[in-house]
Amino acid sequence: MELRRVDGEALIKKEDLDKNQYFISIIDRSSQSGLIGRPETDNIQAGISALLQKLILKYTGGDSSSVKIETAVNILYSVYYILDAYAAGLDRPGDMITALHEKSMAEIYNEGVEIVAACVEETKNLYKEISETKLEIPLEIYNDTINIAMPEFFRTYDIEFAAHDITASMDYPLAFDDMTIRGIFYIRQYLEKLQLETRFCSAFSLKSILELLQGYGLKFSIDITCTPFNLFETLFDQSVFSVLSGSDIGEITVYRQKFEHLNQVLYGKSHKNIQSLIDDAVNRVADKFDITDTKMIDYMNRYKTQFTKRFIIAFKNGNLSNMVIIDGENSDDGKIVFKDGERISDENFAGLVDLIQICQSTGEKIKMITANVHSIADYKDILDQDCLYGDEFTAAFEVLSDIALVVLGYTIFEEELINGPFHLSQASIAECGRNVLSQWQTYYLDFLCRQSEDRREQIEDILNKIIIPAEDSLE
Repeated sequence: MELRRVDGEALIKKEDLDKNQYFISIIDRSSQSGLIGRPETDNIQAGISALLQKLILKYTGGDSSSVKIETAVNILYSVYYILDAYAAGLDRPGDMITALHEKSMAEIYNEGVEIVAACVEETKNLYKEISETKLEIPLEIYNDTINIAMPEFFRTYDIEFAAHDITASMDYPLAFDDMTIRGIFYIRQYLEKLQLETRFCSAFSLKSILELLQGYGLKFSIDITCTPFNLFETLFDQSVFSVLSGSDIGEITVYRQKFEHLNQVLYGKSHKNIQSLIDDAVNRVADKFDITDTKMIDYMNRYKTQFTKRFIIAFKNGNLSNMVIIDGENSDDGKIVFKDGERISDENFAGLVDLIQICQSTGEKIKMITANVHSIADYKDILDQDCLYGDEFTAAFEVLSDIALVVLGYTIFEEELINGPFHLSQASIAECGRNVLSQWQTYYLDFLCRQSEDRREQIEDILNKIIIPAEDSLE
């Protein structure tokens, strides 16, 4: 392949490239910058096509050179994933052009396979370390992710035909999880972060962790054992609150008297002063547990930024107690834990949307929706499609229960709820209307405004009590 030997570093910058289409981004940018011409791009495409045909033949066991379109597309995605891995391993994006000059596409692909295979082995070793040091805690999702989901991933991961795919679900939530990454590179970053979180959590006694879990479940009226729940965040929060309250460093029990004293200490302090107190508390926790690993410190500091913002907002609005488990607090406050219904398959959802779009009767549209949609998440997705108009939105809201209405509109009010109980008055609803992003949300708020004051109070009561677990989030 004849490619011009040009240093493209000045023209191809890594930060401008799509990390999930890295190879294609380099080729596109090189073409736009004049580093390669149409004949070269045609040759590159021909090389990729040859790879695809070879893999399809292998996929069919040599029996056929054709497969279903979905299968061919999936294998092609896998090819590009391998090429992305090769390109990402180079020192500079422009080095990809040099590689294309010096090597065949098959050679580049094979080296990419070796890179991905090496990552698989590295990630298996990382998983082994995590499985051997995992916390003995009664969190089903944590245990299932490590004991079931991870082995399933390694058992089914297919470098040749689905390198980009993740066949198992990593349901345990991390403090920071980059879900834009695919394939084995996603699993590696997931385990790297899980390892950091586990090391931090391991610094606390099992007895104190179990007591904290019990207190968390009581406070929010949930079965903590089967709830998506990040232990790192809660232990971090508790340990910082403990230090700020004047307890021993490393202790995570926060007593009512000391918590009240903390409120007095914070009274009148500026945001900058509060931030300094939190910085000091986090540093003291790190010193107590002899945390010197730079990756761990960076991770803690990254979460500290989020914690500080929430802390300042909560203190400003008098809701600091919502961020911490206080020893002995009575949490029987009538919290409502929402559990969504079963979701419709993608194929059936698409078919339902098509039927609704061609239907001319509002009543029939609503009947189709109520007969086929059993999940509020799917209901929201229906509203986001171009199949309901004007008063049809109102008809869609009228068939919902109060709790369904609350869940449907929860994301609209979520920011206000952070600051404490939210009063669902016509004025506050109108204020929220300034930030709506979808047409149905405008109709939704208008629908709430037109409800009787008694019904709005009922909806408001549910809104301020409801807890929507992460697995049922509509975002």
